[in-house]
Amino acid sequence: MKYFVCLFFWAYNIALFSQEPAKDCRVKDADMQPIIQRFNPFFSDHQWLNMMKQETARMDKYRLLMIGQEGCLRHHNHFSLFVAREVLVKSDSFWIAEAVNMFRAVYYGQKEYRSFQKEFEETFAEKFLTYGVNKEFNFPVGTRNFLCEIEVPADKTKDASVRIDMVEFVFEEKVVEARGNNAKDDGWKEGKKE
Repeated sequence: MKYFVCLFFWAYNIALFSQEPAKDCRVKDADMQPIIQRFNPFFSDHQWLNMMKQETARMDKYRLLMIGQEGCLRHHNHFSLFVAREVLVKSDSFWIAEAVNMFRAVYYGQKEYRSFQKEFEETFAEKFLTYGVNKEFNFPVGTRNFLCEIEVPADKTKDASVRIDMVEFVFEEKVVEARGNNAKDDGWKEGKKE
């Protein structure tokens, strides 16, 4: 029941935030797909709610992950990992491992994470060691910005959570890798800029 209440309020906040209209949206709802791939071995009970662009999955009986997506000029991914009180360890390394393992599991078999993995993991650990639990911190990695918080409620009946919002700027023109003299991108055609 407590997961249902968390899911309801989480979905409500994402739906409320995503209602802002914009003219030049580069991330279309129709293009959004689940981040966790179908045959990912690290998750069970994986569900994708296409209408709300949200997915839920269980890492184990003590860890429930919720991911929400929205977009326009930027692509927002909201990761919320709920960790049951029974498995909590009072240690910085425990929380760093939870965040890192969540991202490695979510992006299992995908090249995308490898492009920012090292810098993200090192910076996350450094920032978390500076700020600790129950405090928000953020940092950029390339074209992405991360807003993070590890929440450990004082109420011993409530579960803890790892919340990471990843916001990626989407460029208007998709640049294609240069190969010799035939370097082109979406803004160029036959050597002339349109």
